Amino acid sequence: MRARTPPRAALLLAAQVMLAGCPTGTPPPADEDAADAASVDAPPQDQGVVPAPDSGGGERVTALDAALPDNTPAPFDAGSPERGQGADAGPQHSLPAPLVLLHLSDIHIGSGGFAIPALELAMNEILPVIDPLTTFATGDLVEVGNDLDDWEDYRVRIDGAGLSDQRYIEIPGNHDIYLDLDLSNYLEHTIAGRHGHGTYGLYHLDTAWGRLRVVALSTVSSGDQLRDSTGYLSGGQVDELIASMAADAEPVANTIVLGHHPADIDGLGLFNTDDELTRVLEASSALAYLYGHRHYHYLSWQGEVLFAMARTLGNPGEEASNRAGFNVLVIDDGPAIRGVPIDEADHTVDWPVVMITRPADAAIGGGNPLAEALERASADHLLRAVVFSPEQLPATARYRVDQDPWQPMVLVGSHFEAWFDTPDAAGCVLEVEASDTAGVASDTVEVELR
Repeated sequence: MRARTPPRAALLLAAQVMLAGCPTGTPPPADEDAADAASVDAPPQDQGVVPAPDSGGGERVTALDAALPDNTPAPFDAGSPERGQGADAGPQHSLPAPLVLLHLSDIHIGSGGFAIPALELAMNEILPVIDPLTTFATGDLVEVGNDLDDWEDYRVRIDGAGLSDQRYIEIPGNHDIYLDLDLSNYLEHTIAGRHGHGTYGLYHLDTAWGRLRVVALSTVSSGDQLRDSTGYLSGGQVDELIASMAADAEPVANTIVLGHHPADIDGLGLFNTDDELTRVLEASSALAYLYGHRHYHYLSWQGEVLFAMARTLGNPGEEASNRAGFNVLVIDDGPAIRGVPIDEADHTVDWPVVMITRPADAAIGGGNPLAEALERASADHLLRAVVFSPEQLPATARYRVDQDPWQPMVLVGSHFEAWFDTPDAAGCVLEVEASDTAGVASDTVEVELR
């Protein structure tokens, strides 16, 4: 049972399509929150690179610059609004600050003129502004795995950001193995490879929420170009990871699983290795599975595990579904996630970015099984939101319940808080709006009431 945070077409696709790269197969559904497709049987093949022993828990790295907000947890006994100190006040709480994680995917260095400026934007602006505990890069780091110039361009920009192996966690994608099935260039040029993590393994990060375990998968582990292009997770790799998780000496509060490929028929399901992914998710009691490959933002659930696919960072196309961007994942009242687009004309992000992190959005992914209904017509429910902006001064934020008048929120360390009352209804919509000199942005969540 997962440790929870407090209340809160053919079988073989045309070979030239799969070898040409991603996104592959089925176009995005009209509803991005639809469930993943079923799988097709095929025999597994257990191959893969054996990872080096895990380097153990890593301490949180400080922000790359002084950009606000800083996601360091606020003191538990100070700063939170208290009933009697304003319209949005309420009882004290002892929750850590929301835990912020950044998800990049499909960088595709060497694919064209967009990729390198996009990676530089990520290293020089997005990471400093988001200031995540760690950043995940879920494969297709380069366009062609045996092109050393592409790898050098990738390595120079990652190393220039001064990232550690705990602050930046990579896994391989199908483009990273093209014409180089042993992934030797990946191991030589990535932070993961140079720090002995191999192509898959476990990472542990100690946070104010408890220990965060990251299970990094290689979904290109068949040793065959065709199957690895579609996605293949070997049983041997999964056996090894499950054994390693069983040997974890310290309790784990939350687990994030990383893979490059989706689980459905255009991914791991084609050769039936989505079953191996399910084994990992169950053994780890995963909170979320983060992946890429198809280049569009897509959320769904497998049981109580959030499946979140990120846009491409560096290789957008002409299709409306193939746009540049990244995902921000926040752990607070369960997982909250936001897909953030990148302006492809001038390589910019439309700041500020606002995310409500508590209470949980009942509608995320087509229906959030982790969202708890709140009591209707009751007081003192905690509302929290993060605001990401390059401004040196913090933004201001306000909230409203349904279309009621706006109420102020209080800046508490790295995030905003307020205490709200629920209406006498079956549900309500909470909206948070934040503004700074760059502009105004908002976020909404749906809340079920009982």
